[in-house]
Amino acid sequence: MNTLEELVKGMRACQEKEGLNDDKFSKRLGIHPSLWTCIKFGKREPGAKVLKGIARAYPELHLAILQYLRDKV
Repeated sequence: MNTLEELVKGMRACQEKEGLNDDKFSKRLGIHPSLWTCIKFGKREPGAKVLKGIARAYPELHLAILQYLRDKV
């Protein structure tokens, strides 16, 4: 599994843990629901705005974010 898949897996786990639907989860991240759907299904990679939203909302995903960014370089 690549680091993007791991990051998305962690995001989905947080979403499920909190019992949030896609609309509420994307709002928590500060992004449009359609963007979350694209990321969730691998059609787009998260940009800086999304990564900042994840880091702010879910500090436990910092390591997954760093690994994803490291592998992108």
